[in-house]
Amino acid sequence: MFPKDPNLRAAWVEALGMTDWEPKDRSTICSEHFRKDDFYVTKGGLRKIKDGAVPVVTYDSSEDLDAPAALRVCRICLAMEGQMYHIRDHKLDEIYENVTGIYLSEDDKLPQKLCWECAHRLLSTNGFRNKALRSQALLMNLLQPEI
Repeated sequence: MFPKDPNLRAAWVEALGMTDWEPKDRSTICSEHFRKDDFYVTKGGLRKIKDGAVPVVTYDSSEDLDAPAALRVCRICLAMEGQMYHIRDHKLDEIYENVTGIYLSEDDKLPQKLCWECAHRLLSTNGFRNKALRSQALLMNLLQPEI
């Protein structure tokens, strides 16, 4: 349901690109138009939208080839087809920064999506990196003489 707060309601309408339209009292937006971290689960197990969350409209690249690159290309391999994940979903941004050492900013105008293959490889590489660091720490502890 559209929020009652006039400022948030206006932000939702603007995010949808429908500034000439006024939502009705019972107007709704599909949950697919929100990021995963825009939700919380109640004690009763219901999925609710967090206060202040604003919908995100994504475009299908096959329908709009003039869309900005940030909406239709993988940041890593530059693929333009297949399932894409927003880099802020599933903590992919933290993992990307951890593996590459590159700090992400939505203001950098670079693509904010990862294809399914790069997302999988990124997760796998992060797991491999963590395993190597853990083993290194264990081996170094074995070599240090006890005090």
